[in-house]
Amino acid sequence: LDAPAGGTTPATTAFLPGTAAVQLCRPSPRGTYLVTWERPSPSLPENLRVWSAETGAMVKGFSCKKATLRTLQWTHDESLVFHMVTNEIHIYDARTFERRGRVRCQSVTSFSLPERKGLPSNVIPPKEARYTLTTFAAGVKGKPARIDMLRYPDRMGRESSTTVDKVNVPSGPSLACKTLFNAEEVNVKWSPRADACLALASTAVDATGESYYGSSHLFLFLESDRKNPTAGSVIQVPLPAESTKTEKGIVPIVECQWIPNPMITGVVPFGVISGRMPALASLHHGQTGEPTFLLGRAHRNTMDVSPHGRFVVCGGYGNLAGGMDFWDRNKGKKIPRHVVLPPGGGGEATSYVTIKDASDLTVTSSNPVVGHQWGPDGRTYVVSTTSPRMNVDNGVALYRYDGSKVDESRLPWDNDKYRPDRLLAAEFVPAPFPEDDGAYYYYDDRPQSPAPRSRYTELKGKDADDALARLQAADAAAAKAGGKASSAPAKAYVPPGARKAGGGGSYVP
Repeated sequence: LDAPAGGTTPATTAFLPGTAAVQLCRPSPRGTYLVTWERPSPSLPENLRVWSAETGAMVKGFSCKKATLRTLQWTHDESLVFHMVTNEIHIYDARTFERRGRVRCQSVTSFSLPERKGLPSNVIPPKEARYTLTTFAAGVKGKPARIDMLRYPDRMGRESSTTVDKVNVPSGPSLACKTLFNAEEVNVKWSPRADACLALASTAVDATGESYYGSSHLFLFLESDRKNPTAGSVIQVPLPAESTKTEKGIVPIVECQWIPNPMITGVVPFGVISGRMPALASLHHGQTGEPTFLLGRAHRNTMDVSPHGRFVVCGGYGNLAGGMDFWDRNKGKKIPRHVVLPPGGGGEATSYVTIKDASDLTVTSSNPVVGHQWGPDGRTYVVSTTSPRMNVDNGVALYRYDGSKVDESRLPWDNDKYRPDRLLAAEFVPAPFPEDDGAYYYYDDRPQSPAPRSRYTELKGKDADDALARLQAADAAAAKAGGKASSAPAKAYVPPGARKAGGGGSYVP
């Protein structure tokens, strides 16, 4: 803001000069650049523009009629820029925008580059920089759709080429490819090591009539095959036998997500939610795709993994009721919740109870969930109700890693200011890049906090059951009166003998 001379009202100066109606904007992977999209016009033929995030100066412009930013993508280290045009993807040097090559792909409709890449400390990075990507070409004129996994600069397809000292150098065949007729679009999720990806191919309409949401198939692409390290491979992800099938034996894919920590020992696993509702959540081996652990069946359509890969939330958002299950992936159990009991007759609290039964650990959001995200520290989780998806009860709720809700009085924002329909988005500010070149995370990975035994006395047995019953009754009364509820789940009391055993999942043999 620049304050005019002699005046008290500040005047706004556009940070990106020449922009008038920006509709889409996003940063590059490391935040060096901003890319914006405006509606094309005769006065603005290059409506997809790249800007310096530091100075606001325009760096490069492209023409893009479709309202999307995905036609322009950077490599994870921002050394190269890939720009999709008709039947080709052009490759540029990110600093000078000098052409470095092209990927020839007939009828290409989308492509994907990993935005982050990390390697374990015991892995030596290759001397020559290599970048994996995927391309998707929709089926036309009776031909099947095609998904290719490519690698710059050596495996981009036989019709592609790279430029070395202004000389075009031919490229080798793709690492792996998959053709299929029942695919209209593909959603790609990259492994944090950028050496594998999940490709969820789907159609808007299910030809079998079994699903209102269309059909879906999940494939695992690997840069290096275990039997032939010089070539890649692709497999269809095997789903657990416990997943509920349609009448024709089809298992719909609801969600897939990688464990985002590249530093974990061994192969990086991924999670899948599959089957008809109530859907089954499962963890899978990152190379074979085989299921290794079952997180249970519930009405869930979202899997969010904390940045370090320790905690997992399985949520039922959107058109579902907003239920959330908080898991500790390392222990294979739902996270127990320690609830400090309110003092009786005033004074300070002196006791607490531990909620650890599976049926009691499920958390339900009071409002429909639109936005959801783990904090960069891996200890907090935010859900939000935003406009225009929901034009009532807009607001943001913050939860701890164990599912306990942070009281609104302790939040640095006022949800009343967002109601009914004034909140557009709520996201955590990304963590800074670590100052240590050898570090991948800014925040340390921390396990569950111990029970507060040094400050409070834990109630057990009948005393704990009675205390929980009182809390649940108070929650039900507060919800009926429109008041605030405590941190214990608001549901009918169930005696211990009638509860389901444990809060854990099951390992697949």
